Amino acid sequence: MRKYVLDCNVLLKAFLPDRDGSDVAQKILALLVAGDILVLSPRNLVYEFCGSIVKIFRRRRKPVEEAIKAIRSFLKLPIQYVDDTQEMLERATEFSMDHAKNWYDMYYFAVGEHAGVPVCTADEKSVRGLPKDFACDHILLGDFLDAE
Repeated sequence: MRKYVLDCNVLLKAFLPDRDGSDVAQKILALLVAGDILVLSPRNLVYEFCGSIVKIFRRRRKPVEEAIKAIRSFLKLPIQYVDDTQEMLERATEFSMDHAKNWYDMYYFAVGEHAGVPVCTADEKSVRGLPKDFACDHILLGDFLDAE
């Protein structure tokens, strides 16, 4: 079974169907729910997802019940959460400092490197400029189905 780390932005696209790439993100979610892929994630994904949903739904003036429904659906996903380690926290710091990237984005890459699995992200900015021999394999959301 193929394993991936999914960045929060991939999951947000799956739950917000009006965004570019949401069709691919929803297919990834279907693969996850069907047990065809395994998704690993740092625990901070929960907080990042919930915070983003609240921010987006509040901005769109959606009822609180819709935000709660999205969060409940997200929490039911069979994601395998990885415990933080000092090694991964430090590695994310190295990635962030060495490549001038957001630490939170680089933490997904540190988890991917630690687990030996690629990171799937919808954030082209987070992978732009990374060297070809970067320590963690990664795949952009738009290329996911071609690689699967």
